[in-house]
Order: sequence, then C-alpha cells, then structure tokens
Amino acid sequence: SSSSSNGGGALEEESAAEVVTAAGPLKLNSDFVFFMQTPLHTERVLYTDDNCFDLKRRIVNVNATEPIAGNYFPVTCSAFIRDESADVQIALVTDRARGGASLENGKIELMMHRRVVDTDARGPLDLNDVDFLQDLTNWMVVSNLSTGALLQRQTQYAAQFPPTLFFGPQEPVQHADPLWASRSGRSALKQPLPPNVHLLSLKDYGASSSSPGAFTVTVRLAHIFPRNLAAGELSQPVSFDLASVFGFGRITHLEERTLSDAHALATTQRRSWKAAGPANFAIPTTHDQGTQLTLLPGQIKTLRVEFASL
Repeated sequence: SSSSSNGGGALEEESAAEVVTAAGPLKLNSDFVFFMQTPLHTERVLYTDDNCFDLKRRIVNVNATEPIAGNYFPVTCSAFIRDESADVQIALVTDRARGGASLENGKIELMMHRRVVDTDARGPLDLNDVDFLQDLTNWMVVSNLSTGALLQRQTQYAAQFPPTLFFGPQEPVQHADPLWASRSGRSALKQPLPPNVHLLSLKDYGASSSSPGAFTVTVRLAHIFPRNLAAGELSQPVSFDLASVFGFGRITHLEERTLSDAHALATTQRRSWKAAGPANFAIPTTHDQGTQLTLLPGQIKTLRVEFASL
C-alpha cells in the first residue's frame, strides 16, 4: 500500500508558502511526484540551479529515448518556470536535492519519493525503497519577474540556514534600566549586509598572536546572485564597507585568503593548464581598498580579519 499527506505553513509572511508532504511505503515501480499545473505559457522551459548558485535553462528534448526520465534534471536547491507575457514566475525551493522537470506547458514537478525494482544498474543505490518518508518540504514562491529572483533567493537561504537555537543558564545582570537588564541577545552586525550578500561562515580563531588585546576571525561572504539570473541591480557587483557592518571592534588588519582559508590569496600561484583550444578564460578580480570590499556576482570571498576589542 502507499499513502501521502500534505500540510502547509509560511516561511515568511507574503513571501513563500510551505508544503510539507509525507509518502510511503510506495507500490512497486511507482513514483511520488509533487507537481503544479498552471495556465502559464512556459513552452516547457525549466530553470534549475547548479550547486545552488548558477542558473541552467532546461529545454525538453522531444527526441529523448526516455521521454520522462530523459527530461528530468538535477535540482539542488530550487527550480522555477516563468511566463514573460503574463509577468509571472513560480519557483519551488526544496529542502534537499531532488530531480525536477517541466514535461508540459505551464507545469513544474519534483520527484519526492520512488520505489523501482528494475533499474539500469548504473548507480550504487538500491531504488527499491520501502521507507515511509515524512517532512518532505517544498516552499512555493509566486511573484512577478522583477521580484522573483530576490524572493526566490531569500526563501532559499532562509530554508537552507534556519536559526540555530542555543540554551543555557542566564546570569542576573545589574543595571539601572530594567529593560536593558532583561535583554538576552546581541548581534554581531551593526547594520544589515546588502540584500545580495550572505554571511556564509564566521569562525573565531581566538586571541591574535601579533597584537595584544586583539582577536582574529575568518569571514566568508557570498554574492548570492549570479550574473545570468535576471535580478536587475542585484545581479551586479556590490560594494560595502566591512568596518561599518561588524560590531566586534575596530578592524586592525584584513587579508583575503583562498576559499579554504589555507593560504593568503596574494601569495597563491594558480596552476597553468594546457588548453586544446584558445585559452580565453580569465578569472575576474576586484581591487579592494582597506575595508571597502567589492563582490562580483556569484563570488565568494574568504577574509582573515583582526579586530581590536572595544
């Protein structure tokens, strides 16, 4: 026997609708698909993300040997369809990597669960899955084309990086203002980051070995909009002052590092590879001045920052 159920909620008011599904155990050789059939004219074109950053335009291959399986594509974080004449975009943000397709005009679907006995024996996984899966979550974002990219990315990052809760005893605070004394939280940011910049990681290395009273932090910042995602100004390079963002203290030293934070970027020599054809690929760079940073679309910067305590 097989069963499924749905629930709903909201990730953020007026931005996304949350659909929670449970399914299984499935019958033999059956799939459980979440789909939306709309009156949009999409010409069966599907847009999917590549590693949650880049954007891929997927077109149905009418000559595929397997017309369904041959037109399913990897969906790491999100996928969407759009109708330019109606100025409407519908995006689905997933809680895990799935397969997605747009096999009919105005339709978008995601593979949620499957149980297959006969396979092509080309993968290591056993697809005869008899499990009952619950809390399969998708977020649906309906918008016009001008705001679709922003709402989709905001929903995607809110789903991927939910708040982490910590609990512990609270020491009594003596202060003349009872409202101040009752506060139990603080923010590392003095002001919000630009809407197209995401704080990807923040690692404390403790006290600085070269500057007494200072401490060192590794910061990774990501530009969350690639250039090929039609997001207007959000898909353009963005500049901001790091010193005006963080409230740890005064920045006394800043160094850009490789992505893994293993080496200083200024002293890193990239390998040169022999190309069969013209080698016209150039890695774009920015020239930062002090704490004034510039992030290119889709770029991730790793920084080693030294703060002097306030």
